[in-house]
Amino acid sequence: MPDTNSSKENKPEVVEGTIERTRNRNLYSPRADIIETAEQYLILADIPGCSEKNVHVTLEKNVLTINAVTTSSPPTGGTLILSEYGTGDYYRSFVLSDQVDQENIEAQVKNGILRLVLPKAGPAKAQSITVKAG
Repeated sequence: MPDTNSSKENKPEVVEGTIERTRNRNLYSPRADIIETAEQYLILADIPGCSEKNVHVTLEKNVLTINAVTTSSPPTGGTLILSEYGTGDYYRSFVLSDQVDQENIEAQVKNGILRLVLPKAGPAKAQSITVKAG
């Protein structure tokens, strides 16, 4: 039989005191993995119960913010006897460095996972500056 304590460790943390809410629901900080390759950073965030219509990703002043609203519906044709996901919404933010090409960030939701592709900014290109007479 699987250890039931290990599933508790994988639950997202409830966010408290970091943001004012008008909805009377739990607010979770989704677990995320950040992967770096030579060309990009990849963020994979767990947001079960969210579709692309309910996920909002914003970028303002180098802060990338994920805000996802879950829509819960009761199971059809049976009775829910165990639910390891709490009902609530998701919120998380990341401070981006200048190494990210902020104009070309891509986001995709599939099977409860938000995939953010953050391309790395290329090196500054050398340019010639025209010098004009006084």
